[in-house]
Amino acid sequence: MNHNISPARKKLFAVETNPLDAKVFSAFVALRRLGFPVSCELLREIALFHANLMGNIEFAASRNWIRRFTKDYQIKKYRLNGVSASLDDSKVREARSELKDAIEKSGIPLEDVYNMDETAFFYECLPDKTLDFRSPHGVMASKLRITLVACCNVTGSVKLPLLFIGKSKSPFCLRTEDCQGLRGQYISHKSAWMTVESFNKWLVEFDRGRERPSLLILDQAPVHKLAEGTILRKTRLLFLPPKMTSVLQPLDAVVIHALKSHYRK
Repeated sequence: MNHNISPARKKLFAVETNPLDAKVFSAFVALRRLGFPVSCELLREIALFHANLMGNIEFAASRNWIRRFTKDYQIKKYRLNGVSASLDDSKVREARSELKDAIEKSGIPLEDVYNMDETAFFYECLPDKTLDFRSPHGVMASKLRITLVACCNVTGSVKLPLLFIGKSKSPFCLRTEDCQGLRGQYISHKSAWMTVESFNKWLVEFDRGRERPSLLILDQAPVHKLAEGTILRKTRLLFLPPKMTSVLQPLDAVVIHALKSHYRK
């Protein structure tokens, strides 16, 4: 990646520079030359690290400092990959209204209405935005992943432990004492994806844990189907319309997005 500084920017940097700013800028340029995305959060951690080495323990790397630093060095924020196409607003409103009506017709209280969703979790992923001098080229994303299965009720008062699906039958990282207290369950599959079999096992366990009749909202993924012999005593299933999960499914639109955003910081 070419990060040659233009003559105009060299002239800008020729003025007297704060020693801390100079160190942070050098680290920033080095990371971008290696192709690593640099978020505002990472820039702040770099600044705090160098400030601590310089004995400046009162330095807080505030938002105002980041704003001033990026302005002084003519650094802007760029997205590294594209965004999905937008859906028709009228169809989204209609689908939301139909979902609301379906929940109301079920007669089930909101505290007993649940949503479950799986997501691919690329645990070696880097941020999809970066600070830079100019619009950068895309970067090759890591394909190493596990599948996370999340489930909670509409009111947020019940949050089921996460289900992790990986390829390894016994991951070394889960054998350590530090992981003994983690809330969640781990299963393995050669593709690290949810299957009809694993979905039905999860669904039966979910049904057993309900004290009252419940409504479970699901997308129309191929694995979300009842296997022969699966009997649900307290759970009714409600499927979302196709191609609408990104805007209708609460876990997809809010919870999972927040989880991944926090992780990628």
